[in-house]
Amino acid sequence: MARSNTAQRRRTRRLIYTAVLLTSIIVAGVYFVYFSTPRIAVSFTFKMSIQISNSTYVRFLGQDTPVGVAGYPWNNHTYDAQGAVINGVAHYPVYSEQNPNPYPGYTIIHVASTMNRLYFLSDYFSVWGKPLGRNNTLGIPAQGSVYWEMCTGSPPGEQLGHWGQEVLSSTLTVTIVYFNSTKGPGCH
Repeated sequence: MARSNTAQRRRTRRLIYTAVLLTSIIVAGVYFVYFSTPRIAVSFTFKMSIQISNSTYVRFLGQDTPVGVAGYPWNNHTYDAQGAVINGVAHYPVYSEQNPNPYPGYTIIHVASTMNRLYFLSDYFSVWGKPLGRNNTLGIPAQGSVYWEMCTGSPPGEQLGHWGQEVLSSTLTVTIVYFNSTKGPGCH
């Protein structure tokens, strides 16, 4: 009888040790999964409108696919590690989703980063793989009096923008216009 009591106690101790060990492993696993997923430190959106204008009409240009979203144009990888996973899909820190149809005349650009830092308009154009500048935007070069102008803000308080060095913020509205300066103002 003494042997069976001793054996019974050993089995009980093993069972308790096993339960404690399994509980510890589960708690550590949950802790690791919860804290290893990077948290979004910066999250906001802003609007950008790209236009070709003359004295009689305005044609809006927007990307035809998401930009900086896994499976779509993602031409630069400088800040990949600072991107976010949203609904199980990887995103570059500066990205855009599919534009709605009909197109409202502007694209909503998202900034969602695991690092609290400044991003610039050039970061978006870089991941999109398109040039940005007064002499060439989206691969459309300036020609004589026809060139690109970039403004920020909303009319009537628009001001000239800083092109690629424009700091992105939630209050930013960007208008980029290709126009003939002899036929009237660009985005002013």
